[in-house]
Amino acid sequence: MNSHDEHEPLLNEDEIGDQPPPKRVSKLNKILLAVIIGLIILLSVFVGDVDPCDSFYEYANGGWLETHPIPPSKGVRSIFEDVGNKNTEIVKSIILANVGTEEYSPADKANMRTIKTLYDSCTNTKAQDKKGAEPLLHLTDELISIFNKRYINQKESRQSILTQAAAYLQSKNIGALFSFSLDGDVGKDPSKQVMWLSQDDALSLPDKDYYEDEKNVKFIAEITQEILKAVHERKDSKHHKIPKNSYRKLSREIARFEQYLARISWNQVDSANPIKTYNPKNLTELSETAPYIDWPQYFALLNHNSEVVEPVIVQNPGYFEALDNVDEKTLEGYFILKLVLNLGSTLSPKTHIGKTVNRFNAFISGTNPKAEKDIELDCLEAVVDQVGFLAGRPFVLEAFPGESKSKFENIVDGIIDSFIHRLPNLGWLDDKTVKAATNKANVIHKNKKIGYPTSHPNTLDPEDLANYYSINNILEDDWFGNTLRSQEAEAVRMFNKAGKKAEGEWDMIPTEVNAYYQPSKNEIVFPAGILQPPFFKADWPQVLNYGSAGSVAAHELCHAFDHVGRQYEADGRLIFDGSWWSNETVQAFIERAECIVNQYNNFTMPGPRGQELNVNGRFVVGEAIGDLGLVQAYNAWKNAEAEEKSLRLPGVDFTDEQLFFISFARGWARSTRLEENLKRIKTDPHAPPKWRVDGTLRNTPEFAKAFGCKKGSLMNPPDSEQCRMCSSIKFKLFDKDLNTLASGAAKNIGEDPTINISGAASVSETISKDTAYNDIFKALLDKIFKALNIKEDDITATSHRVVHGGNIDKPVVVTSDHSEKLKEIDKISAFAPLHNKSALMSLEAVLEQLPNTPAVIVFDTLFHHTLPQAVRQYAIGKPDREPRIPLQKYGAHGLSYQSILKIVASKLGKKENETSIVVAHLGSGGSACAIKNGKSVDTTMGLTPLEGLPGGSRTGSIDPTLIFHLVRDVAETLDVNGMRVSRGEYIMNKQGGFVGLCGTSNFGKILDEIPPADHECWKPWYEGDMPNKYALAYALYLDRLTQYLLSYLQKLSHGQDPKNAIDALVFSGGIGEKSARLRKDVVDRLSVFGVSVVDSLNNQASEQEDEGAFALSNDISKIPAYVCWTDEEGEAARQAKSTLNV
Repeated sequence: MNSHDEHEPLLNEDEIGDQPPPKRVSKLNKILLAVIIGLIILLSVFVGDVDPCDSFYEYANGGWLETHPIPPSKGVRSIFEDVGNKNTEIVKSIILANVGTEEYSPADKANMRTIKTLYDSCTNTKAQDKKGAEPLLHLTDELISIFNKRYINQKESRQSILTQAAAYLQSKNIGALFSFSLDGDVGKDPSKQVMWLSQDDALSLPDKDYYEDEKNVKFIAEITQEILKAVHERKDSKHHKIPKNSYRKLSREIARFEQYLARISWNQVDSANPIKTYNPKNLTELSETAPYIDWPQYFALLNHNSEVVEPVIVQNPGYFEALDNVDEKTLEGYFILKLVLNLGSTLSPKTHIGKTVNRFNAFISGTNPKAEKDIELDCLEAVVDQVGFLAGRPFVLEAFPGESKSKFENIVDGIIDSFIHRLPNLGWLDDKTVKAATNKANVIHKNKKIGYPTSHPNTLDPEDLANYYSINNILEDDWFGNTLRSQEAEAVRMFNKAGKKAEGEWDMIPTEVNAYYQPSKNEIVFPAGILQPPFFKADWPQVLNYGSAGSVAAHELCHAFDHVGRQYEADGRLIFDGSWWSNETVQAFIERAECIVNQYNNFTMPGPRGQELNVNGRFVVGEAIGDLGLVQAYNAWKNAEAEEKSLRLPGVDFTDEQLFFISFARGWARSTRLEENLKRIKTDPHAPPKWRVDGTLRNTPEFAKAFGCKKGSLMNPPDSEQCRMCSSIKFKLFDKDLNTLASGAAKNIGEDPTINISGAASVSETISKDTAYNDIFKALLDKIFKALNIKEDDITATSHRVVHGGNIDKPVVVTSDHSEKLKEIDKISAFAPLHNKSALMSLEAVLEQLPNTPAVIVFDTLFHHTLPQAVRQYAIGKPDREPRIPLQKYGAHGLSYQSILKIVASKLGKKENETSIVVAHLGSGGSACAIKNGKSVDTTMGLTPLEGLPGGSRTGSIDPTLIFHLVRDVAETLDVNGMRVSRGEYIMNKQGGFVGLCGTSNFGKILDEIPPADHECWKPWYEGDMPNKYALAYALYLDRLTQYLLSYLQKLSHGQDPKNAIDALVFSGGIGEKSARLRKDVVDRLSVFGVSVVDSLNNQASEQEDEGAFALSNDISKIPAYVCWTDEEGEAARQAKSTLNV
C-alpha cells in the first residue's frame, strides 16, 4: 500500500472495502462460503430436547447458554457482550500490529500511539500499585477543602459551598444530588442543544426501589463507613478528622439521606415521560426551584468562556424543591462517597479504597469480589469507553467495508418502505394519522445513520479525531490521571455544545453493539459494532440478516411510533396540546398497549433471594412494542425475497421462515447472575431476553405457522391472550330465530390478514397484505354472502355492544345518518375509554359498508337500570359542576348477565321474570350481580368498573382516603400511553388488585403458587397471616367475593328460606368457568345458605367448553350451583331483534 499524504484520510468513505476479492476465489464460492459460515454460527448450539413451541428462547439458545458460562468477575454474558469483546480485540490487534508501520498516515499512527499509551497505562498494574490511593485522595482533599471554607470561615455561605462542591464533581463528569445531560430543546427548537437537569446519578444503588430493602441501606452505610475511614484516617491527612465513634453514625445518616433521595425521586416510568420531564426554566426560575445552588456561579465554574444558555430543562422540579435544608456534614460525606465510587475502581485493587469499591460493584452484579479479573479485556473496554471515536476508526476500516454499509442501508430502507406500505391497512389508524405517520417515516428515511459519524468527530479524518481528543491529555503510566482527564474532557465538550445547533453528533461510538432512535432528531442510528456476525454480514443470505440486524432496525423504527415517540413531530418537536394521532387512533393504540402491559406483567425472572421478580409491563411497554416490529422485518424480508431469491444450501433441515426466527432469537442469548436480574428488572426498559423472544413470538402468528405450533401451546396461546398491533373484525351471524348460522373473523389486519368462517359453511383464506381495512371488511362480507348464499338485502340488522351507556335506557338504532347520535354516545366514553371508542369505530366501518341496514347499539349498563334508588345512589352532595351523566352506580357486564339469566332460567324450566339468581362473573375485571325475578337489584361495579371486586390490576372498593396516603399529589396528571389520567386513577386501576398484591395479574399463576386446600393457613381461613404473597392475593379475593355473595344471597332471600327464594348460584367468566378450586372455596364459605357442590362435577365443569349451564350440585344443595358460559353475541342479537320488532 502506498503511503498517504498526512492531510488525507486513510480511505474515503466510498473507497472503504472496495478492493476486489482474490482472483482464486470465485464470487459464487465466496457466497457459498459465507452462507456456510453464517449457518454454522447460527445452528451450532441447539438443545435437541426443547420443543420450540414451549420456549423458543430455550430452543434457539439453550446450547449457547450451556457452553458460554459467565466469567467469574462479570455479572452477565451475552451475544452482545461477546460481539463487543471481539470488536475491541480487533482494535487491539490493529494497534499493536501497526502502530509503527509505514502503511498508515502520520495522523493515523499518532492516534494509534495515543490509544496504545492509554491501554498500556491501564495494564501497567505496577505503576498503579506504586501510586496507591494518592491520586484519588488528592481529589477528596480538594473536595473537603471546599467544605472547610464553611467550617473555618462562617462568612462563606452554605449556598456558595454547595455550589462549589457540586460544580467540582460535575467538572469531572460525576453526578451528585443531580446531573446534567445535553439534548435538543424539544419544546421550541429541537436543533438547539440545551442542558437538561435531572435526578440521574443521585443514588449510589441502581434504582430507587433498592432503598426499600433495609439490607441494602445497611450495606450502603457499611461501604460509606469504610470510605470515610480511608479518606480521613490516613496519616498525612491535612483536614479535620472525624471522631472514630462518629463514623458509624455519619455513615448511617448518609445512607438515610440516599434513602430520602430515593423517596423523592421519580420512578423509571415517570422519568421516561416526555411531557412530564419537559420543564424549561430561566436562571431566575431555576434559582427559585433550587435556591441552595448559586446557578450563575455554578455555570461560571464549569464554563468560563460563555454565558449561561437558557432555558435549562428541569426534569423533576419537585425533586429539587425537596432538597433544601440538608445537614452540611451529611452532604460532605455524600459527595465524598459519590466521588470515590465513581473513580475508586481506577485505583490499584490492592488499596483499601479499591477493594471497597470492588466489593460495592460485586454486590450489585452478584460477582465474587475476590474473583480474578481479565485485566486486558477490562482495559480494552475502558479504553474504548474513553476514546471510543478514536478507536472506532481502525475498527471501521477493518470490520465494516463499504459494501456492509450499502447492504444494511438497503435492509433499513426496505423495512421503512414496508412499514409505510402497511400503514393504511392497519384498520385502527385513520387517514389523518396514516398521513402524518408516513411523513414521519419518510423523514427517518433521510435521517438514518449507519456505521460511523462523519462529523463531530469525523471517523474518516484522523486529524479531526486527534483534535477532538486533544483535551484528554493522555500520558504514559498515569491510568488514574488519564481516566480523570477523559471524564473532565467529556464535561467540557458537553457544556461547550450548549446553545449551539446539533451538527450530526452520535450518542454511540462505532464499536458499540447497540442501536437507538432519537426522538428529538427523529433519527435511527446503527453503529458498525452491531453490524457484525451473528447479527449481520454483507454476503450472508438475506434471511439471516433480516432476522437479526433487520429485526433491530424494525425495533428502532417502531420507537418513533410507540407511547413516547408518537408524542414527537417529524422534526423532533414535542407536542403538548394533543398529538398528530387522532383521538380515535390514540384510544385504539392505548387498548393494544395495555394488552402488552398486562401480558408482560405476568412474566418473571428469578431473583437473588429466591424470589420471583415480575417484569414491570408499564416500564417495558415501549421496548416490547419495538420488539413487535419483528413483523415489519419479516414482511420486508419477504418483499426482498420476491425480488431476489437468496442462495440456499442442500441438507439444511430448516425452512427460510424458520431460519428467520432462529436468527432473531439467537441475538438475545444472555446469561445473568441473580443480582444482575434484579438490577436489570429495575433499571432496564427492555424485558429480559427470554421474554424479548418468547413474549414477542407468542404475539406473532407467522412464527407459529413456521414451526407448526398448535393453538393453545405456550408459544401460540389463544387469540384472546395475544397482543397485536394489528386489528381484527369478529362476527356472528344469526337467522331470524337466533340460531347461529356462522361465526368467524378477519384477523391480523395490517400484518398477514386472514378470513376465517365456520358454521354452515367453512372458509379459511389468506388475503393480500396490501388490502386496506375497509376493503378487508368488504371482503369479509363478500365471503359471508358467498359461503351462505345470501346477499346484502338479506341482512335485517347489525348489533353492536357498547360497554357504558350512561343513563340511556334502551338500545339505540342508528343508520348512515348517525353522526349526532354517535357524538352523544361518545361523550360517555370517558367512563369506559378503552371499550366505547373502539366499538364506535367498528360501528362506523359497518355503516359505511351496509348504509341501508339499521345498526342497533346495545349497552352493558342497560341491564342495571332496574337497580333500586337506594342501591344506585351514592351518599354524596351536589357536585361543583354539572356532570356528563348522573353520578351513580351503573354496573357492567349487563349483556352477560342477561344471557346467563336466559340460559339458567331455561335450564331450570322457569320464565326469566320468575327467576332469581346470584351470579359471580369472574375474570381479570370481575363483578357479581343479584337478579330478582329477572331484574338486577344489586351489582358490584359502580360509576366505573373500578368499584367492587379487586381484579387483575384494579383495587376494587377501598377507603377513598387511602389514595391520599399512597401518593402526595392524587390529582397530578399522568400520560399513560397517550391518555391523560390522574395519578390516583392510575394507581387504583393499574397498580392495585393482583398486580399490587403479588406482582401478577394472571390468576392461573396465583393458583399455581398458593398452598393446597388442606394447608393450615386456610383453617380457619380468616385467621393468621398467609405464607406467601400469592396466598394473600387469593385469600383477599376470596374474602371480598364471599362478602358480596353473602350479601346478595341475604338480599334475595329476605327472611325466606333460601331454597324457596333463590333459584341458583352461578359462576361465569374466565376465572369462574375454569377454576374449580375457587368455586369450591367460595361455596364452602356460603354453606350457611345450604349451598354445596359435588367435587367430581365441580372438577368436570372446568373441562367443559361452552355447554350452556353445567350443574355443580346434587339434590342435597338447597341452592343449586352452576357454571354458565355466557353468549353475549346472542343476547346482543336478541335485543336488536326486539328493538326493531322483526
